Amino acid sequence: MKRLTTTYDIEVCEQKLAPKNLVLSVVYNWINSNRRDSPVWQRGLLKVGGAQKLLEIWQDETADSQDDGEEYPCRYWVLAIVGRMMGTQQESRVHLISEGLVSVILEGTRHHNDDIRECAVCALKGLIQHPEGREVVTYKTLIECLAR
Repeated sequence: MKRLTTTYDIEVCEQKLAPKNLVLSVVYNWINSNRRDSPVWQRGLLKVGGAQKLLEIWQDETADSQDDGEEYPCRYWVLAIVGRMMGTQQESRVHLISEGLVSVILEGTRHHNDDIRECAVCALKGLIQHPEGREVVTYKTLIECLAR
């Protein structure tokens, strides 16, 4: 059921049946659920190509735009999802690092939007708590990101 729901969330996003940032907030809430279910939701998201989809959304030129009533843009939610996954599950962390999503976090630390920048810093802090994260983020890069 969890894989089906994750696949459905991505399909809704691709078919433009709902705003992307709404779909991303739902995905974030699924992967942020609890200790028992979060790893399963994360695995499901990765299994259906979620890492690549998150990267595509981040690179989309419209990912910074917000419609009236929307609290956070898509890039915020991409960082929240990536940060939560990198900070909690080794399997997710290794997969996201191999898919190149560390660059999303580093880019987010330089973003002009305060919410996005703060979310990226939190994601970076979650990443560097683990050996895999310290292997890909040098001390110099960490200092540069946190000094902004």
